[in-house]
Amino acid sequence: SNDAESPWQVRLSLDDLVEPLLRDHVNDGTFDALIIAAPDGRVIFQTGAAPLQVVHLARLVASKDVKGAETRTFDDLARAAGMADVLVAGDQYKLFTQPCCSVLSTGVSQASPGGPQASPGWVLAGLTSQRSLTAQSYAVSFSIMAVISIALLLALLSWPFVKLLLIGDAQRIKAHDVVLVGTSALLGIALITISVLDLYAYKTLEATLDDQLQAFAEDISRHANDEIKAAVGQLARLETAVDRPDFPYPRFPEEQSIS
Repeated sequence: SNDAESPWQVRLSLDDLVEPLLRDHVNDGTFDALIIAAPDGRVIFQTGAAPLQVVHLARLVASKDVKGAETRTFDDLARAAGMADVLVAGDQYKLFTQPCCSVLSTGVSQASPGGPQASPGWVLAGLTSQRSLTAQSYAVSFSIMAVISIALLLALLSWPFVKLLLIGDAQRIKAHDVVLVGTSALLGIALITISVLDLYAYKTLEATLDDQLQAFAEDISRHANDEIKAAVGQLARLETAVDRPDFPYPRFPEEQSIS
């Protein structure tokens, strides 16, 4: 609430509220750093690599042409999802931005001098190393590599059979040809058996994980509903206690909208 006379004030710690939501996206390598910035670019919260500490995003993304005119400002990225190339600690990074949390912005939208009005909400930004993006773009899926490897091994093991089929009538079959055919047949059957068993185990494990995730989601939903019901009950009891005529403390303020 913006009412200065209201006796009720609420303070939330972004470290406790936001970091659990963003930490996993940094730990799994999706982003090197995640940042929440105010409409003017001032950094409110940041998690990620220590060398990527940023104080003000507006200065980081500002770009000018040879004549000194601004070609890109933070406000351009704060109003819609965007992407920009930035330089941090001497390395090239991709900066991804997404406007968010407009309902939490309680101040009046700020405007830069001579520019358009700033975004009314916060901005979620993610930094990803350009080298990491380039390396990931050339990465090959493990499944594709496994299929290619199996195909190459089967082609190699089939060579003794091809040689046996193409042998002429005047040529003799030597002892080592028979050994190669037997060894290739044995290894080929073993390779096919292992591949089939691995595929079966993968499908079974995938179905088991899906069932476990479904049960976990239902458990979370049930506990969340129980917590909400308990919180509603406590609020109802608190409201009943506050509405008593002999309540000695300040009452709840009138309902107001937060903009």
